[in-house]
Amino acid sequence: MLGSGNNKLLTASSVAGFVFVLLLAIHLPFAYAGSTTHTVTANGNAQISTAQSKFGGASGLFDGSGDYLSIADSADWAFGAGDFTIDFWVRRNSIGSRQMMLGQLNSGGADGSVSFIVEFQADNTVKAYFGYSGTLLAFASTGTITDTTTWHHIAYIRNGNNLYLYIDGIQGGTATTSATMTDSANSLSVGRAGDCNVFYFNGWIDECRISKGVARWTNNFTPSSSAYTTDSPTVLLLHMDGANESTTFTDDSGGPPPPPPNDFTISASPTSQSVGAGASASYTLSLTASSTYSGGTVSLSVTSGLPSGATGTITPNSISLASDETKTATLSVSTSITTPGGTSSIVVTATDGTKTHTVTVGLTVSAPASYSFNVKASATQIVVTLTYSWSGSGSPPSGSITIAGPGGTPTSGETGAVVYDRTSITVSGSTSTYSIIHRATFTITAPGSAQTWTALISLSGVSNYNVAIEVS
Repeated sequence: MLGSGNNKLLTASSVAGFVFVLLLAIHLPFAYAGSTTHTVTANGNAQISTAQSKFGGASGLFDGSGDYLSIADSADWAFGAGDFTIDFWVRRNSIGSRQMMLGQLNSGGADGSVSFIVEFQADNTVKAYFGYSGTLLAFASTGTITDTTTWHHIAYIRNGNNLYLYIDGIQGGTATTSATMTDSANSLSVGRAGDCNVFYFNGWIDECRISKGVARWTNNFTPSSSAYTTDSPTVLLLHMDGANESTTFTDDSGGPPPPPPNDFTISASPTSQSVGAGASASYTLSLTASSTYSGGTVSLSVTSGLPSGATGTITPNSISLASDETKTATLSVSTSITTPGGTSSIVVTATDGTKTHTVTVGLTVSAPASYSFNVKASATQIVVTLTYSWSGSGSPPSGSITIAGPGGTPTSGETGAVVYDRTSITVSGSTSTYSIIHRATFTITAPGSAQTWTALISLSGVSNYNVAIEVS
């Protein structure tokens, strides 16, 4: 039977002339998978909620009392002795109790029925189970998740003979095995473990993905800042998007559905993105016609959902589409420094005059930080310097700075950021931390009297930065 020890599972009781200087520290496609798209059934009060989300404006809500999603057993998660990655975003609603987030085992909780489980322990660590030969290998994270206000990324990975647990991209919890994982015949559940009706999860889950045959991360990493798109290793992908209180959950691992006869479909990739106010986001829109489509010119437009201060442009906005053909367009959404923070659902409409279809993309904007400072009558220049760090490769994170005069009306935005003094320090493996200085200089007309101005600063993809404002 399943107990509470390291290799047992369940019990009934058991995660600034003058110079004014202000210095602040702020912590801030492959081809589609060959798998069949899976049917997802909502049980209890499990539902889509727009109250909380990591991406896309919605997430799956589970109340800790009989709520879960069930998916029939599939060879897609019969991992054998191969690599795999199970990852998702979670926001807890209660702590200090045992709660299972995902797994596959039978109703009695027998050790021999377990393929895999990811759960919270009563001490708020994350624990993972690996079933093999009728027994369990269990290992827990070294870190805990004890808040109910933040989204956290969890990843359970096998790479060769190594098993890893990552919380927010930081490895903490390992085990070693060469064993073949048990191929359970029971349901896969999200919000509890398989068919076992105890230790239900209380909170929200978003962007739940299972990948077969690949260890997506083997060193510390930065979790994705946008929703996933499917690729060849993806065998289950739950964006948890939809209308509030809907009980329809969709597996998007198989890519967009085929078009119906004499019709076309429209899809978007990625389905959601996160940017700082003043930055832009780009989405690829794909139009696919069926083999019996009679052909036509499809017009594309943004019909609703743009946040305040943002513009949406589709290039091209008209596409000649023939039967059995796929063509793409680009949706570019540009926000302004004054765009408020929050998540928006942007609707794109495609019509050929007789048939009309829509696709919705999510855009999450981080509001700019506001810094007030004094400007004397003779001041002629304002210099804003950002010093920040980031980890990863490629281009540095995007930033935007605007100076606003008294009353808060933006009066001057930078025309080109200057980035210099970029240094890199390798901290572990292939991971590097970079230090960047981003300086924007504004020439002003003397205001005529001493006034209080405001700097609006927005950065995306940066965990912390310093701000220095000089007025002379």
